[in-house]
Amino acid sequence: MNYFDLTKANIEDLIIEKVDNFDCLIKDGQQTYDGFILAKSPTGSVLTLCDISFHKSNIDNKYQPRLVFRKSDISLVDKTTKSGATHIRIPFHTGQDGYREFWKMISFLYKFKDLIDVGDFGDTFQIVVTSQNSAHYISELLKKGYSEDVWQALVETNPDLATKLSLSIIYESRKSVIDEMEKKLEQDENEEYWQKTLAKNRWIFGNSYIGIIGERRTNILSTLDHPLITEDGYLEIVEIKKPSFPFWKKTKDGKNYLYRGKYLVPNTELQSAIAQGSNYIYETEKDMDSKTWAENHDGIYPLKPKCLIVHGRSNDWEALESQSYRLLNDRLHGISIITFDHLVLRAKQTLELFKPVK
Repeated sequence: MNYFDLTKANIEDLIIEKVDNFDCLIKDGQQTYDGFILAKSPTGSVLTLCDISFHKSNIDNKYQPRLVFRKSDISLVDKTTKSGATHIRIPFHTGQDGYREFWKMISFLYKFKDLIDVGDFGDTFQIVVTSQNSAHYISELLKKGYSEDVWQALVETNPDLATKLSLSIIYESRKSVIDEMEKKLEQDENEEYWQKTLAKNRWIFGNSYIGIIGERRTNILSTLDHPLITEDGYLEIVEIKKPSFPFWKKTKDGKNYLYRGKYLVPNTELQSAIAQGSNYIYETEKDMDSKTWAENHDGIYPLKPKCLIVHGRSNDWEALESQSYRLLNDRLHGISIITFDHLVLRAKQTLELFKPVK
């Protein structure tokens, strides 16, 4: 006898094929199978098997699957009952018992319901989506890659559920991006990594930007990290640095340098980023009336462009750092600075808009 091992093989390759007016076969193109291996003992010496045979019904002409569950040794010989016992109990309670494999088998049989008789299983049992299991089923929908037709049908039959599913899909997808960002904050990723991540996920910046300009070059000498379009239709430049760059100037022993013993000073890298941002603003403003520049930049004229710099971390700041940061932003003209921690906070606040309602 030959059994399909559900503990390690992919059941998607199997089919049920009609042989004649009396029988069907379970096969995968190369072999035929008499049933399934549902579970194995830790040592592999005891198997939980399900023998399957098919018998055609005279009532509906479907083939009725006949299932026999049994325990066997590795040679497929039935295990005998212990002394004094009248039967062998076969539970499907845990992964070791093979409960996942059992339901894989049931699902496999149900796929061929037009050929074999599975009773009223589909009408009697249904999946109930709750707040606890919704993420799982949404994930399964995405993995299956259902077409637009499926979603359209869902919209027509249950628009509220379709909306909730759509929001949940967005929520789960964006949450995974934030989780990845938080991990990468602790690693020394280069600027290119952050530029690519943020370019693919403009929503991270919040709701103030409605688009990104395709052409990043301002002229032959300068290329912008992220030329974004604000909600009022103008240009804002986003300059991405690294989380590992210090925000404040440091002393030789790694402490914050205090000018005259009481004022924090921006780190050299941050000062350079501010100078770079100022230069970008100056260069783009020179083309404010240039029709050619606008044509090359999605019709956007650089009228009073602003620059947002993302630089360093603020997760361990105390009162002095927070106050100095506030004062620093206040004295800058056309430029604002946030840290990568501020950016993650923005992303989390945006994510809340898509949080599934329980």
